[in-house]
Amino acid sequence: MVTFVCLGVTWIIFCLPGALLSFCGGVLFPEAVGTPGIFVAWLLAICNQFIAGQICFLVSRYIFYDALRKYFETNSILKPIEGSIKKRGWKVAVLIRAIGIVPSFVSNYGVSATSIKHLDYTIGFIGGWLWELTMVYYGYCVGDLLKLLLGEYEMNYRENLLMVLLMVLSLSLTVLSAIFAYFEIRRESKVDEVPHVKMIEEMKLESNRESYNIESKPQ
Repeated sequence: MVTFVCLGVTWIIFCLPGALLSFCGGVLFPEAVGTPGIFVAWLLAICNQFIAGQICFLVSRYIFYDALRKYFETNSILKPIEGSIKKRGWKVAVLIRAIGIVPSFVSNYGVSATSIKHLDYTIGFIGGWLWELTMVYYGYCVGDLLKLLLGEYEMNYRENLLMVLLMVLSLSLTVLSAIFAYFEIRRESKVDEVPHVKMIEEMKLESNRESYNIESKPQ
């Protein structure tokens, strides 16, 4: 287990997909310790994300902060995250992790490079719990499927009903979170564009006024 956590933390720090490791945990741990291995793999996946996320926060905030800020300020997709975090704080951090498909570079290093408080950043990890459980359960299902193909296991659907319901709930929340995040980013992008549009319009008006004044002057 310690080896799995160390591997998982290193894996996530280098921006590799943590979901893949959670999936592998769902395959391996139930095989080793039985059905409770699902929850063991889930808790280990949460530990991996939490520990790696805290390390990423320290690295991003105190070592590569300036470089990451410049990168995010020039990225039209990532820039609105800053505006959303300023207004909603931990809620946005939870939303980003609840989506699940957001790359770890964004959810860890990217969010850390914003003005988010450390406490809000830490609360955000709650959003990833259901997603981690979903990936672990996917791995568990693949393990059972392999056993079925090899004739080593007979599926009991009643035992898996709760896990199926949790998986459906998690996927539903993921889809809803992704839709909400998409419209939130679009809204923040429009808000950021409004001052620039107004500035351009004011410059055009001023230019027209100057041209009119020049033409109206007596020769």
